[in-house]
Amino acid sequence: MTKGLPFVSVVVPARNEEKLLAQCLNSLQEQDYAGKYEIIVVDNASTDRTYDIASSFGVKVVREANIGTGPARQRGLHEAMGEIVAFTDADTVVPRFWLTTLVQRLTQGSEVVAVTGPYAFFDVGPMARALSYLINFIFINLDNAFRFAMRKGGTLWGSNFAIKKQTLVEVGGFDATIKYLGEDYDLSLRLIRKGRVSLLSRLFVLTSARRLKEQGLLCTYWNYVVNYFSILFWHRPLSQNLEDLPRKVAKSLLKRLHSVHGYGGVVRCGDGRSRQIALTFDDGPNEPFTSRILDILKEYGIKATFFLIGENAERFPELCQRIRKGGHIIGNHSYCHSWWLALSRGKDIAEELQLAQEVIYRASGGKPELFRPPYGLWTPWLLKAAQKLGLKVITWNNMTADWKPDREASDIAAAILKRARPGSIIVLHDGRAHRQSYDRTALVVALPLILTALKRQEYEFVTVPELLKSKSSQGG
Repeated sequence: MTKGLPFVSVVVPARNEEKLLAQCLNSLQEQDYAGKYEIIVVDNASTDRTYDIASSFGVKVVREANIGTGPARQRGLHEAMGEIVAFTDADTVVPRFWLTTLVQRLTQGSEVVAVTGPYAFFDVGPMARALSYLINFIFINLDNAFRFAMRKGGTLWGSNFAIKKQTLVEVGGFDATIKYLGEDYDLSLRLIRKGRVSLLSRLFVLTSARRLKEQGLLCTYWNYVVNYFSILFWHRPLSQNLEDLPRKVAKSLLKRLHSVHGYGGVVRCGDGRSRQIALTFDDGPNEPFTSRILDILKEYGIKATFFLIGENAERFPELCQRIRKGGHIIGNHSYCHSWWLALSRGKDIAEELQLAQEVIYRASGGKPELFRPPYGLWTPWLLKAAQKLGLKVITWNNMTADWKPDREASDIAAAILKRARPGSIIVLHDGRAHRQSYDRTALVVALPLILTALKRQEYEFVTVPELLKSKSSQGG
């Protein structure tokens, strides 16, 4: 049955995909393709169990330290032994006939050098899933028609395509400098001189909607659209500043809303007449850095307030218990740390906060009474949802961009010390959203500098509840 059928390599880039990788690999191992094929998982500097899970399936697993979809796909190409190389994503499930269909189309004529198809979402409700089929079917066909009219070659969607290996090598493979979005758009432009990209608009794969849920509909599609046109016409993705434009606009609008409604129900600081100061940490737990921070706080005899992300608390229940048993206060920082939580419906906000409450309680044994909205963004209906759950909303009046990977420890310390005032609520980050093992070395180095300097200035470190109690007793 395998006579005359090409050997196929299936490449799956994966970074921290322990939750979804297994179902992807199951779908690939259940293919009805009559020829031989190999599965190559490219572990893209994962810090979770991605490598172990992939290895347990008996597939080929290689490591790629250069983070990004471009470098990961390129490494997969380098390892591939097949005449045809197929690509999908680790959070994607392919139909049983996927490889058979791709190979049949690729081998029908010499003019076809690549084949692609659309995707829909599997982890949304029935209505949203049906809409994802319809919208992406329409979008991929419009995309193909636009490219044809502009002579930009055929559509190529990264989670669902196959290509002749020789052709891919001849055009230089993937651009490893493209880290996030657009390596598939870029490749499609270089394929024009080699042949045709065939669109099978009914060959759907199912992928996770997690990025859409995390970033919001507007931001997700903005990033796709701006990178699409930037690469098609200028051959480079847009800068991160422009990719973040919807978030900046939303933040500006929320600030205007705050100025209209005031700060009722939101605590930004304590009593300015007291030399008390509250140290808070966001986005944890994140190992090994949260443990190092706890060690430093213990050495200095300081109690802090940790606003935990539900997803992260689930990963580190023992660390959550250590935080609580160490006398520190645990707060709710939402379950998945979405930019768009404040702009969601009141019902959705309430469900998110309630889920985080339950997860953090199971992990730590303590029920949070404080809530810090992701990115400090709030709306009146978010305040209402928090109030119904008995949560006090806490923001801050002293923060610097300590989370940035290029920020020096001395700069972090200097910025915090410059803004320190009686009653300040200081924000530092022991993690970064839901990213695992996010490097907080600079903060670990900066923290003793901050604590030593503030103690010399005779500040008393207290938890946020202690700061609020003091403010209340002073009539603040």
